[in-house]
Amino acid sequence: MTMMHMAPYLVDLCVQKAIDNVRFLGDVGETEFHLLQRILPHCSLEQLMHVENLSQGRDLSPVTDKLWKRFYKIQFGEKSINQVVQDMKLRNGTFKWKQLYEAKLEELEETQQKLFKRIGQYLYLKEDGTARLQYQKNFGKRNHKKKTEVKLGTGQLSVCRRPSSLLQHQEIN
Repeated sequence: MTMMHMAPYLVDLCVQKAIDNVRFLGDVGETEFHLLQRILPHCSLEQLMHVENLSQGRDLSPVTDKLWKRFYKIQFGEKSINQVVQDMKLRNGTFKWKQLYEAKLEELEETQQKLFKRIGQYLYLKEDGTARLQYQKNFGKRNHKKKTEVKLGTGQLSVCRRPSSLLQHQEIN
């Protein structure tokens, strides 16, 4: 007795073809959610963002919310997810994970800009084109300064501390 091999359903073939060409997806129109649940998990972060941006007028969050949570976890870690969930419970609110992801990216961008600005306050160029970074740290009542020089040469970054006064004294002798 031979087993008859069943032909795949047309819907399954279409879903597989969509998965194979997920990079070309755009506006999903009125595609049913049960099909999107099979296709969209194969999207990268950029592809999912692209699909949601082009599918304006349609809320895809019932399908994409768990995908955005997954991307949030990958990008920012389990600890950050737990913090967000705890904050949502305290506020008795619900948010879409896409919005939380975008807000976290903005927060990181602002933090990065603040750090760049702060570093820029300490970094200045000398006349010969090398950069010099001064780091000052106060020790109690005295105002001792530790200085660190950053020399930017040809493709290399070398950090060296100025020699202590003891070493300078030894070099003189």
